[in-house]
Amino acid sequence: MGLLSTALLGATAIAAAIVLVVSMPDIQRYLRMRKM
Repeated sequence: MGLLSTALLGATAIAAAIVLVVSMPDIQRYLRMRKM
């Protein structure tokens, strides 16, 4: 049980990191567009 929850937590953290890395350029582009 503990091992499963730990693996689930790790997978969630990895997925969140991937989403952050993927969306970072889009966020910067959006901010740049808003400044203009």
